Amino acid sequence: MLCLVFHWPAKPAWAAQSALPPAAAQTVHPDAQFDSSFLVGNAKHLDMSRYQQGNPVLPGHYDLDIYLNGKQASRARIEFVDVGHGNIAEACFTMAEMRRIGIDTPPQAEGQGCRTVAAAIPNAIAYADLSEQKLYLQVPQASLRRVPRGYVEAQYWDPGVTAAKLDYNLNYFGTQNDDFGSTDSAYLGLRGGFNLGLWQFRHNANVTWTNGTKAQWNRLSTYVQRPVAGLKSLVTLGEINTKGVGFDSVAVRGASLASDERMFPDSQIGFAPTIRSFARTNARVEVWQNDIKIYQTTVTPGNFVIDDLYPTGYGGDLNVVVTEADGGERRFAVPYSSVTNLLRPGRSQYELVAGKLYNQALSSDAHLLQGTVHYGFNNYLTGYGGLQASEGFHAGLLGAGLNTPMGAFSLDLTQEHTDLGNGQGSASGRSVKLAYSKMLTDTKTNVTLAAYRYSSSRYMTLSQAVDARAQVKDPAFRQDWLWNGNERDRFDISIDQPVGSYGSVFLTGSSSKRWSGMDTSSRQFQVGFNGHLGDVSYSLSASRDDDQFAGAQTQYFLSLTLPLGSSTRSPSLSTQYTTAPGQGSTLRNYLSGTADEAGRLSYGVAQASDSNTSSSGSVNAQYRGRRSTVRGSYEQGSDYKAYSLGSDGSMVVHSGGVTLSPTTGETIAVVSAPGGEGATIGGLSGLELDKRGYGVMPYLSPYRMNTINLDPKGSSMDVTFQNTTQQVAPYAGAIVKLDFKTRVGQSAVIHITNGGHIALPFGADVRDAGGNVVGVVGQGNNAFVQGIADAGTLSVNLQGGSSCQIAYRLGERGAGHPMVSAQAPCIHAAGSGLSSR
Repeated sequence: MLCLVFHWPAKPAWAAQSALPPAAAQTVHPDAQFDSSFLVGNAKHLDMSRYQQGNPVLPGHYDLDIYLNGKQASRARIEFVDVGHGNIAEACFTMAEMRRIGIDTPPQAEGQGCRTVAAAIPNAIAYADLSEQKLYLQVPQASLRRVPRGYVEAQYWDPGVTAAKLDYNLNYFGTQNDDFGSTDSAYLGLRGGFNLGLWQFRHNANVTWTNGTKAQWNRLSTYVQRPVAGLKSLVTLGEINTKGVGFDSVAVRGASLASDERMFPDSQIGFAPTIRSFARTNARVEVWQNDIKIYQTTVTPGNFVIDDLYPTGYGGDLNVVVTEADGGERRFAVPYSSVTNLLRPGRSQYELVAGKLYNQALSSDAHLLQGTVHYGFNNYLTGYGGLQASEGFHAGLLGAGLNTPMGAFSLDLTQEHTDLGNGQGSASGRSVKLAYSKMLTDTKTNVTLAAYRYSSSRYMTLSQAVDARAQVKDPAFRQDWLWNGNERDRFDISIDQPVGSYGSVFLTGSSSKRWSGMDTSSRQFQVGFNGHLGDVSYSLSASRDDDQFAGAQTQYFLSLTLPLGSSTRSPSLSTQYTTAPGQGSTLRNYLSGTADEAGRLSYGVAQASDSNTSSSGSVNAQYRGRRSTVRGSYEQGSDYKAYSLGSDGSMVVHSGGVTLSPTTGETIAVVSAPGGEGATIGGLSGLELDKRGYGVMPYLSPYRMNTINLDPKGSSMDVTFQNTTQQVAPYAGAIVKLDFKTRVGQSAVIHITNGGHIALPFGADVRDAGGNVVGVVGQGNNAFVQGIADAGTLSVNLQGGSSCQIAYRLGERGAGHPMVSAQAPCIHAAGSGLSSR
């Protein structure tokens, strides 16, 4: 069949522009006539009158992306009402809905019900393009709200529902070595929470076990927190960690009130560090602070990144231990400090803390009263200060951050005084800290430089002072125990230099000296180049560690990675070469890829040769399922075997029951769509609705508008999703509930047997007995419907205001057919005006 359709431009010229001339305030479509002689067969009887005034928009509700003056503002379910313009209904908003998308409305307009933008705002225009599911709004600049870009006002933040959540991370690592025997270890990390309104209860703990020892439960923290929107702050009660801004971070059992910068717009926002390193084999990575393990995971050979550490209260550097499958061990430290302290003009940050220290590394339960404040005076100057007090200890901090053409500087001075007690007198000292950061625009060189210098050997931090006051009680105490080894000065540098489109050169390094009669200096640096040539990526680096105990150690690393194909499932081959003078070298070839289109199952196969030992081989795999992620690895050399198993995920308890999910993060949404089993959440692999129609959307951005989509693909054809998109701006830590409406029933094609005696409008809505749209009239007098019962009555509106009804009864669904076929006449409704041909 040949069908010629005449139409006009899909949208006015202004719809894709950011400005609208007043002359374009109305778009009028002249009536058009369709010559049915160009149509053949039954198509000659199609009623095309509804298209005579352009693309029709019938009254109803539509899920649309809303564009305000050319920029996407939100996505929402919009009501369209008949305003007397024929078949073209117009979008209708309440005053609250207009304000939410950024249109300013007078307070006296509240309560006036639903209005079109043209009726509410002079010279405003709305245009709907249903084919693209977009609604374009053009509003004069004077009628727009003055809201920072991307900001969601506090009145729209969602506190979530009453619910509980448990995140877990389980790892097992075992080795068999001809020289060292067998070792087995296991780690279970737990993060639990319960939300009641805005109150959020949290408990963090882990369980560790090594063969030959009992399992050990380590309680990290228990606390309750509540966001305070009016202050843009967070109040916390229980076992908490100070932020570590100005003063070292410490763990406190007490209360804190601190500003939460996440509540501010992105344009007004000015930290656990990221750990980067590499492993030669399938290895266990542990992160320690003050002899307390805070994190453990298993990594595959090659480079790895750990960027999901939670803030901790144990101030100081992070100590990372990489245990290789062959028993080799490598240790390194990651500095835990920030650099500059600049804020935007008028912005402030503060923290008030009161409580008792409970750091497991300290032997005293000293009290703490601490306060810090930062304030941006203008574009060039930020001032900050703080006070810290405990039994026998007090310290003051005063500093400033400067924004200059030469770069950003910060300079601060900390003065402390400690009363040692027990007749040992007192000690005092000061610390000066200078930091610098600069991006060289012409060369795109990023330089971060920081230098610390302690003025005297007797300068102590709070943790050192508390520990010293405990040590002086020892009858054999000697004061030089306190001072030997105190850091005198420290220098850190980090430089990153892009090299055209080829890659970038980087340099990181640090040097420190301690107060002591012997040489206690230590230095470490790393220099390298990361880049790519076509599809081949490469990395070359050299590192050197030098201290008085281990001496100097130099290591070189080279890696090449290339894809073995062009499809998304094509594996990649990586070759890594590591050498250290006097310690031998290692060459490893690693093949990795995904085994399915969705990317759920990933795998790796490696072969390595070591100049000091024989060759080894390993395999690893990971599967991201609907409910959790599981992984495993196995490696074997001439004198050892190593194997690991692991799993992580989340369990969410809510009003609808218990829902399992891969790891979810802090802020999440519980998605409900009855009957929607198999539908995908957010288009993410592995995030599917379960048998009860529940799923979890992880890692929402707090205080920002998040768009959550449901993809019906994978769900039953007998389920109709009445909406597939919702938006929410949750509080940090919230568990929000998003209900997607569905209609469960059969999907069918009903052929109307009246032939050409009734003109069924092409594209007309088919409605059930309740007036709900369940389908549409297609070509050949076929009605395509979803979510209907096995038998019932449907109706179709005809030309001229009449209607007809379809009394149907569905048969059995044929094997392999997603829809049921049926036949029934469409009988004119009693009392309706007939429109027959």
